[in-house]
Amino acid sequence: MKLPPLNALRVFETAARKGSFVAAGDELGVTSAAVSLQVRTLESWLGRALFFRRNNQIRLTDAGEDLYRNAAQSLAEIADFTQSVQNATATRALVISAVPSLTERWLIPALAKLNAAFPIKVISADDPVDLERTGVDIHISYGGRQYPDHTRTALFTDAVQPMAAPAIAADPSNAPRIEIDWGRNFTSAPRWSDWYTLTGTEPSATPPIWIATSTGMALTMAEQGAGVVLGQVALAQQALAQGTLIALDPNSMPLPAGYFAITGHHQSRNSKVQTLLRGLKSAAP
Repeated sequence: MKLPPLNALRVFETAARKGSFVAAGDELGVTSAAVSLQVRTLESWLGRALFFRRNNQIRLTDAGEDLYRNAAQSLAEIADFTQSVQNATATRALVISAVPSLTERWLIPALAKLNAAFPIKVISADDPVDLERTGVDIHISYGGRQYPDHTRTALFTDAVQPMAAPAIAADPSNAPRIEIDWGRNFTSAPRWSDWYTLTGTEPSATPPIWIATSTGMALTMAEQGAGVVLGQVALAQQALAQGTLIALDPNSMPLPAGYFAITGHHQSRNSKVQTLLRGLKSAAP
């Protein structure tokens, strides 16, 4: 596609519409000499004279008339299209994603407190997420190592501690323990054996074990009275505040890695993304 010098074309359209290089310069914020230079550049590129010039007056040639009709229409269509793109960008919801447990237990309550001045779309997505292909602006990831080519913003490092529903908390010694299967990608996830080693304690008995496949599921099981869980403190904030879960020990064990907000490098210039990142950091426990 061989395009003419577009800035020169825009200057020509203004001069043809105004009928004067001086008036065109006033509209464009340049001198009449600069307008004349751009018009000559376009004439040289086309190999055609576009204006008759006489005594500081200009009049379109036949070639100039033809170009003006087409250029004016084309530039108007481009202006309309770019305006519609700008409007769509201005109203497009900012998309943020996280693994389901984090989305439901921490992200949504955190966003609800921020009172953002722009629309936000929240989706659940397991790692790894192709941010560019899926249109995700911010993805919150545990560890974030799967995203070496993106910007990682540290949010917080969570910790776990024993917690249970009030009925179980009254006498948790023989209650079933809820273990979390973190999947094949995590070899250093906290388990009950790690807790006993850290605190120097042993269960008074060997209670049955429940195995949950996510932190959110484990917390729900504990809230329903299934047993005692090593629950993530940040994800259990509301449950602990509302009394549906009771912390059984003031001690806690930090997770081996933190949570990171993953963004494309280009998002450093996106004011909405940066505003939300600051809000998420301020909402961190």
